[in-house]
Amino acid sequence: MVTQIVNSCRNNFDKIIILEYINTENKERTKKYIKLTTFEQRKLLIDTFLKTHNITFSCKKAGVALNTFRKWYERYVEYGIEGIRKPRKHIRKNLGRIPEKYALRVIELKKINPKWGRRTIASVINGENNSKVISPGGVQKLLVRAGLWNKIKSTFYLIKIVF
Repeated sequence: MVTQIVNSCRNNFDKIIILEYINTENKERTKKYIKLTTFEQRKLLIDTFLKTHNITFSCKKAGVALNTFRKWYERYVEYGIEGIRKPRKHIRKNLGRIPEKYALRVIELKKINPKWGRRTIASVINGENNSKVISPGGVQKLLVRAGLWNKIKSTFYLIKIVF
């Protein structure tokens, strides 16, 4: 997967989202800048399309991608001009919250089996519930908070002895 850096100097954008992609050939990170559209851009996009019925021309004039047009036009058709006024915000309501019964089970399993790691504990709990209820990262966060995670990173060296 090869990616490129998109650098646009338009002043009418107010926010920038930075996405990082990893080039699988060279294992180097590149950043792609995506600028959110403003209400004026979305209105220009819809007005141009309604006058010309040409999607490509409308997208070029407003400076947006075709998929952006599809998203905003659908909202315009459904809700009218108010549908394109503000972007919808999707906020996760249970960010980082793990139910208490799973948290207690994680701590219990770690105390019974101190050599088990986060992946083993997560797979045992997920196996008991027949669904993915906790991730290995969630297990590690719980164990750190409980003071049961004392993972020491050790480096092993391979020494080659030639006779």
